[in-house]
Amino acid sequence: MLSPPADSYAIFPYLRTSEPVQCCGLTLRSSRDLKGLTGENRAHLKKLLPMFFLGDHFRIREMTYAILPASSDDEVRQRQARALWRARTLMAYLYGNPDKDGQPFYRFEHASCCWMMPGRVSRWSLGETKRAQDLWPSKSRPTFDEWHCTDGYHGVLNANIHLSAVPGSRLYPPAPGIYLNHNQDLFSDLLVFDSRPYSWALEHLFEEEDGEPTEISRRAFNALEWYNRASALNISEDVALLNLAVALECLLNLEPGEGVTRRFKETITTLLGPVPRLDSWLEQFYTERSRIVHDGGSPHLEFYPVDNDKKHLADARKEKAQAHGWLSGHARRVFRLCLQTILSGALMAQEANLAGSMVPNDQRLQRIVRALDDTSHSPLDRLLGIRRDVVDLNELWGSCSVLSFSTDTEVQALCAAANQIAKICLDLSLPLPDEVRVALETVVATASKTKIARKLRLLDEAAAAIKKWKGDTPFHWRVNGARLQMDCMREDPSEIMRAFFDYASLAHHRLGRIDLEEAQAEA
Repeated sequence: MLSPPADSYAIFPYLRTSEPVQCCGLTLRSSRDLKGLTGENRAHLKKLLPMFFLGDHFRIREMTYAILPASSDDEVRQRQARALWRARTLMAYLYGNPDKDGQPFYRFEHASCCWMMPGRVSRWSLGETKRAQDLWPSKSRPTFDEWHCTDGYHGVLNANIHLSAVPGSRLYPPAPGIYLNHNQDLFSDLLVFDSRPYSWALEHLFEEEDGEPTEISRRAFNALEWYNRASALNISEDVALLNLAVALECLLNLEPGEGVTRRFKETITTLLGPVPRLDSWLEQFYTERSRIVHDGGSPHLEFYPVDNDKKHLADARKEKAQAHGWLSGHARRVFRLCLQTILSGALMAQEANLAGSMVPNDQRLQRIVRALDDTSHSPLDRLLGIRRDVVDLNELWGSCSVLSFSTDTEVQALCAAANQIAKICLDLSLPLPDEVRVALETVVATASKTKIARKLRLLDEAAAAIKKWKGDTPFHWRVNGARLQMDCMREDPSEIMRAFFDYASLAHHRLGRIDLEEAQAEA
């Protein structure tokens, strides 16, 4: 018989926090803070936390951890894994901020995350072999059953290294030379990060709702991964430069091919403006990047502060002029500025709903129908997935043809979407009044061959029943915009139904008025 799933534990051994912090949907707490935990959670942490060593016999005394609730749902586990990856990415980026010499405050490995899950552990997974001497102290030596297993923990380090451990195990850093800074504090460092006026767009990226990533967030996270790799311990300057070049090219989304060097320089100059000697750094950086890629290395990894002229640069190198830091150090600053600029622009376009304003409602209705027909997602996820489009149906009614309902395709899509929404709301067993439930059941039961006029009348009757139940659309929705509406819809999916049927009732009144006008014209 399989044992029920248990809570799992994410431990960041090389970071400390003085107070609990919320990060990417996780609650991160100090290893010294076990207050309010269940007895089982406390017992597991008291076994896990002493396993982490900085080196030799030096055990780490203060760490950061998060508890991830037990679940047998693969989708939930995947969301937890993504949340941990995002949190690790943010921490690595936060502490990868370059100092005056262009070097990161902390290295990539400092953000290491060990995700441990209780379970039965094989003695062989602990490293036992005839070629290794067993020095396990007799007092803490694990006892194994007839299948050579014992209670312990299975884990994954940084999402790619699998490991096993039992009470008394020692877990060492993923790279030699890792160090701890007494002044590092995740709680206060995140407060400082949040207080910076230019951090808002990046903060929004990490708080983005879990779901299908946008193109800009996918690019940003790919670029961040390469940026963080450039901050690894014991990395050579040529490899760091190459990783930073990949990070910038991922971020800028440049198509490979002829002219990519020119477009790389032009794009960064456009994003950051006419900064003195930026063109000189760009020329030196990309030249050495290409030399590393094609020749396997470069003798010129430092930045020479001269005007963008090959002769000036050659003279500076020949005369062994004073270099001004590593090319990679300046690349870290350039990357961070470009990332903020791109994310800010994308977020402002998103907040202004620029993309939505370019889609007519007939196409939006067809998109809603396709989303609701996609049975690869659960009914609730399908309903929540159309929130943006439902909000836009009502918000962007001023677009041309929005209220014309001039094509059969548009009206058919409206009726099909209404039918699907009504069916999902009934299947989800939402707490609906009898009058609303009956109206929705009538919409669902309507045959496909029923005349359009009757279908629209039934939608209008359903809208009236919903309005009688919920009242008018709250005024603060109108004032505070789409984001508040979408948050309310997530909390209460019946608000999606209310907003859609509000829009559907417009079709009934619009087409009914057109029919009346045509009848009067004929008379």
